[in-house]
Amino acid sequence: MKKIKYIITVIILSTVIFSSCENVLDVSPTVELADEVALNSTVGLQSALMGAYDKLQNGYLYGGRYWVSRDMIAGTVKISGLQNTVFEELQMLNKTMSGQSNQIVQVTWQVSYEAIGIINRLFEYLPVVNDADMTDDVRERIEGEAKFIRAIVFFELTRLYSYDVQGLGPLAVPIFTEALGPFDQPPRASLEEAYEQIILDLQDATTLLAGKNTQGRATDVAAQAFLSRVNFYKGDWDAVETAANYVINKFTGQPNGGLADDVLSCFTAGSPDPEVLFALLASGTDDATGTFRGYYRLASNAKFSIDGSYLGKIGANVLAGDDDARARVDHAFVNVEGKVYTTKFDVEYHNAPVIRLAEVYLNRAEARVNLGRAADATLDLNVVRNRSGVRSLTGNATLANCESERTIELNLEGDYLHNMIRLQKPNFAKDIQGNRYNWDDVRLKFPIPKSQLDVNSNLVQNI
Repeated sequence: MKKIKYIITVIILSTVIFSSCENVLDVSPTVELADEVALNSTVGLQSALMGAYDKLQNGYLYGGRYWVSRDMIAGTVKISGLQNTVFEELQMLNKTMSGQSNQIVQVTWQVSYEAIGIINRLFEYLPVVNDADMTDDVRERIEGEAKFIRAIVFFELTRLYSYDVQGLGPLAVPIFTEALGPFDQPPRASLEEAYEQIILDLQDATTLLAGKNTQGRATDVAAQAFLSRVNFYKGDWDAVETAANYVINKFTGQPNGGLADDVLSCFTAGSPDPEVLFALLASGTDDATGTFRGYYRLASNAKFSIDGSYLGKIGANVLAGDDDARARVDHAFVNVEGKVYTTKFDVEYHNAPVIRLAEVYLNRAEARVNLGRAADATLDLNVVRNRSGVRSLTGNATLANCESERTIELNLEGDYLHNMIRLQKPNFAKDIQGNRYNWDDVRLKFPIPKSQLDVNSNLVQNI
């Protein structure tokens, strides 16, 4: 059946004027919505699902700014001088983000909800499609993949926009599981409500995808890996360990505990290393990571080099006498005329490794320390350390050990900002002038876009 689509163009800003006369971030995003004829078939539902995956590749989502925005806000990067820095980026670096004028804030919200809108529309039709292509196995697979996508997008939105709003408590973003009508105005969910829906979707995805061939897309293992991440930030240590066990047990008996020989092997083109549990694939014809390379790849005139204080923190966590491949200059980093750049994103058309097995080990390690099994946590930390040529820790692991390994292993992967907020670290973030910001400063959070506040009276701003 021929698939029919309507293209609905949503203009966010018709004209964006920068003081530097640069218009690098000017966009006119589109939402591709399959019509009822398309969604009334298995082929149409599958096409809609692929459309949601395509949204994940967007440069404002896992194609780049889901990660890079967090580095700008934390101050772990600085302007390299190899490219012009535009208004929105300067706002993030200086912690002056505006819900009215910052296009990164606005488009991140919009494209994320476009993905969720596709998924919720798909769920309207999935139960009633019964053509020759629709089997129970196919229906379960589509539902599982769709719930996985919805969960991880809601989770990223929650991390970016959630805040303990004065008088209202911790608020996330609007959380809804049905397609919205033109006059619907969903309020922000509480942080607890957001976690509840995210976890439910990931649990369902695990059950639905177990044993399914998804051709390298979302899997039950990826869903459990994300559950370990979500519960890590929720602080549910029993749930972290349970999810992590599900994932890690799949790699029992494998060299390096299932990890690649080199962390850089997770940032390559082609088929991902098995350590990468969920990735967005890039190629010359479907470049999912061009935004990454523009920010970090030296051969692409990287917009950002690495801030010295952040490098110092990584180096300080390497034990004296260790040659840690994750922190080695001319391997993980390169020094060019006194500026240090990462090499994680150097491969042209590299895949975006959304979640890696190494993180799952780190999640379980910290869970085990909090559960009073520090010796077991040491074993997990050593799996991650040893693959990078670092000697084993001895004795009982501490929370400080867990923080150190996380800072080194997951550098520039979108984790540092949220981990410092979770740990309630004082003065960890910095702006261009060197001013410092505490973990609970509202300037470390995305503001709710003014365009959304103008059309939804039930939304409240982060204050």
